Amino acid sequence: MNASSISRRLIDLAMAMVGFIKGGLAMVTIGASVFFAEISGSAVAGVSAIGSILIPAMRKKGYSKEFAASISSSAASLAIILPPSIPMILYAVMSGESVVQMFVAGILPGLLGAMGLAAMCYYLARKNNFPSEGVSGFRNFGLPLKMQSGRC
Repeated sequence: MNASSISRRLIDLAMAMVGFIKGGLAMVTIGASVFFAEISGSAVAGVSAIGSILIPAMRKKGYSKEFAASISSSAASLAIILPPSIPMILYAVMSGESVVQMFVAGILPGLLGAMGLAAMCYYLARKNNFPSEGVSGFRNFGLPLKMQSGRC
């Protein structure tokens, strides 16, 4: 996904959504990890793809290395709850439960966990004076969604 620039596009989409908020780069990490979890279902794949790009970016902006690593790993761990979670599929198959019902049951807790992480990031950004990443606009929102050939 890194080679085909999907990771970069997910980050750009998250940047357009929350980058303008104080501490926005940490929230971009959370948003991109949620998007990546919805695609891959793997926390390890998510933290390696998203963290390899965003941890160095957070370090350049003045975030501590401990904060950058902890927010990346915590946000990637949401992939365990959000569908299509690999552990959720394994549990459903082994216990005879419906995979669809498990997926539906994981959406709300996963999104609540992401919002809780984002709220804590906002609090810490205000406390530690972390920067915002600029002003967002609706015209910039669709740019990450366009395909390489220019067609949507």
